[in-house]
Amino acid sequence: MFAPSNNASTTDIVGSGGDSAGSYTNSFGGTSAAAPYSAGAAAALQSAAKVKMGRFLSPAELTEYLVSTGQPITDSKAGITKPRVDLGAAVAALTAPDLIVESPGVTNDSPITGQVFTINAVVRNQGLENSLASTLRYYVSGTNVISSLGTQLAQEGVDALAAGATSARSADVSIATEGIVWVGACVDSVADESLVLNQCSEAVQINVMPVQYAVTPSVSPSSGGSLSCSPTVVNSGSDSTCTAVANNGYGFLNFSGDCTETAGNVCTLSNVTSAKSVTANFAVSVNGSCGRSSGGIFITAPATNLCAAGVASSVSGSGPWNWSCVGANGGITASCAAAIQTYNVSGSASPVEGGSVSCSPAIVNYGGESRCSASPNSGYSLAFFSGDCADTACVLTNITEEKQVVGNFSLNSYTFNTTAIPTAGGSVSCTPNPVNHGASAACAQTANQGYSFGGFRGSCVGMTCNIAYVMGNQYVRAYFLLPGEELPSEDEDQAANSLMLLIISAMNATKKAKEAQATPD
Repeated sequence: MFAPSNNASTTDIVGSGGDSAGSYTNSFGGTSAAAPYSAGAAAALQSAAKVKMGRFLSPAELTEYLVSTGQPITDSKAGITKPRVDLGAAVAALTAPDLIVESPGVTNDSPITGQVFTINAVVRNQGLENSLASTLRYYVSGTNVISSLGTQLAQEGVDALAAGATSARSADVSIATEGIVWVGACVDSVADESLVLNQCSEAVQINVMPVQYAVTPSVSPSSGGSLSCSPTVVNSGSDSTCTAVANNGYGFLNFSGDCTETAGNVCTLSNVTSAKSVTANFAVSVNGSCGRSSGGIFITAPATNLCAAGVASSVSGSGPWNWSCVGANGGITASCAAAIQTYNVSGSASPVEGGSVSCSPAIVNYGGESRCSASPNSGYSLAFFSGDCADTACVLTNITEEKQVVGNFSLNSYTFNTTAIPTAGGSVSCTPNPVNHGASAACAQTANQGYSFGGFRGSCVGMTCNIAYVMGNQYVRAYFLLPGEELPSEDEDQAANSLMLLIISAMNATKKAKEAQATPD
């Protein structure tokens, strides 16, 4: 608002200290005059209001009268346009109609979203002249200031009002979104109305509540357990979660009613837009229990009498076998097992001192196999197996009964190979021949006429040959000498004996080859 003055007459400081030499000045102006000029205009306007209206104006009304009735002036230096005080016009406006809205209120300050409630307001003509008919508009605002910038909820006509008259109005409205908002009303200005900035009421705060729906839980049977839902009063579009807990001796089965989204014993009601009911169904628990086959012995996997109670799983294993009896309605699961029929494979030696027999495995599953081996003691050899094996090798296959295997051992016997050197010189013999392992033998010689016995070589050295505890084949050579001959040294004897052994070995090989060719396939 502008309140300029130029060359105005006003009092001055007495004496030469003021703008003039006297007590008054006729050149007061500029910005220094703006404040006293506008203050004087305000005082004059308040005086006129008291006379015409019977009351003083409020600060807001005083400002609006001065601003709304001022003459627009453009400041060429600042480039702005503001109303210049026009006191005459302001005083004249005091007699015009002036509509205001007061006493706003609501019938429900916590309505549910979409719920209809009523806004009340009073339109009053506080001017000095009658007003024309107008329109009252109801608004909702996100702030505590009501204006035509808000969202209009409703409107209704207001009849013409005499000066000082009032009209109580109301409108039924609803608000679609939840949260804290403010409501009120604004009346349209009418012709000749001087004040147009006081058309709206104060704001009334309300809390728009969301639409809510009840979630009703129940259980069946009542002794089976409990069902809790949270929350049980749900805002529209929100979720509720229900959890079932079985009592002792019961198991949770399923949900029924409005529950479709489940995860075990938890039900989620999503995007609730209506009242819901959920029932948790329980049943008496059944514990799994193994049947007669559990603990039994079989030759094949059991297929019957697996469970006394519960549902049998598949049987696993190839002996022993395992399976489960699954309980129902939260009951426990029992673990069951059956053994495969086994058989003992025992080995023995005959004679006992001949050696030992071991079979592996010694305990064999039905249809399995076992291998038996013999370990002769010193001086013995395995002759053959008897019992459930009848060969020199013993492999028992597809065993379906107890097995016994006997390893038959024979005492080793050894041959005394005797040689007379030269053959014409005499003869040599050993008794007994052959000789059993560990036994003793003695060799004797007889010289032919013209020869004399020179001594033994080989297994015996000297003029006599007695061998105790024989443990292998023996080679005894008796040397006979003509008159004048000498007995060969031991080295010479060894060389001759080695050659002889090679000849014997070649002869034996040739004999075996001929026997093989003579044997038909």
